[in-house]
Parts: sequence; structure tokens; C-alpha cells
Amino acid sequence: MANFSILEVIPIGAVVPNAFAGSAFEFMGRDARVTIAQTCETAGVSTITSTIQFGAEVQLEEGAVNVEAAAGRGPLMPEDIAVDDVAAAGDRLVNRLTSTNAAIIDVRIKVRIIPV
Repeated sequence: MANFSILEVIPIGAVVPNAFAGSAFEFMGRDARVTIAQTCETAGVSTITSTIQFGAEVQLEEGAVNVEAAAGRGPLMPEDIAVDDVAAAGDRLVNRLTSTNAAIIDVRIKVRIIPV
């Protein structure tokens, strides 16, 4: 089982094409159950959306990223799970983050990969 976390700092109005780019786990080495939880830190209403794909299969399209209950807490499982499904060997994990906010926002992502 592999676990990893990412802190993505998203500038005002920016798009992050893939928060997993460059990770050792960006491409699946074998079939695995992938669980992704994520939260953002903001004083107001969340204006961060996420599109998650496993290969060509869209798991979540423009879903709102949960706002953290306490600043800096990060995502909890199962409360903040955005996706929990099986990815095939060779699939590329993609998490596109989009901000329409008027502030810089921290997005925290936790990923758990369990081979099947």
C-alpha cells in the first residue's frame, strides 16, 4: 500500500493541469484501488473545483473541493474523500484544480493506493 500527500498552492484564478505531475505514483504500475481525499483552506466559500481522471476515465468532473473545518488540518478519510475507485495498470492519475477565487488558496490532497 502506498500513501502520499500533496500541498498545492493555487494562485488567484489559476489552473493546475495535474497536481500529481512528477509524482512517483502519477502512472499506475498495476491495477489498484485509489482513494483521493482533498480539502482547501479558505475563509469564505470554496471556489476551487477538481476534475479527477484515471487514464481516460473521468472520476469527478468539476467537483467542489471541501473547505477544511480547521485551517491546516488537511483532508480526513472518509469525510473528505472525493474519489474511491479502481485504476488500471498504466493509467495516469490526473487531478486538475481550478480556482475562481480572489485569493491564493492551499489545497491539501491525500492519496491511498492499494494493489488489487
